[in-house]
Amino acid sequence: MGFPQTVLTSDEQVVRHLHPHWKALIAPIFWLAVCAAGTAVAWTFVENAGTIVAIVVSVVALVALAVLSFVPWLRWRTTHYVFTNERVITRVGILSRSGRDIP
Repeated sequence: MGFPQTVLTSDEQVVRHLHPHWKALIAPIFWLAVCAAGTAVAWTFVENAGTIVAIVVSVVALVALAVLSFVPWLRWRTTHYVFTNERVITRVGILSRSGRDIP
């Protein structure tokens, strides 16, 4: 989702459009790797009789992935810092947007 151009005035131009630093995504990427590794281990080392265990581990990993990895990435993606020739605009929020304009 890009920054909406409708919040700009007619003669205002975007100079720089930024997101938070990429370091904010280190923990979500770590949890993505942990969930993938846990699921791979569960499916690899569980015997045929324990398939239900592997399914349970996969479901728990999927929920953990959504909470610990996808939501922080979505929060990072929907945070905008926009510098224009007239003001600084910040917009934050996934479902409901809030922001601040500094002239």
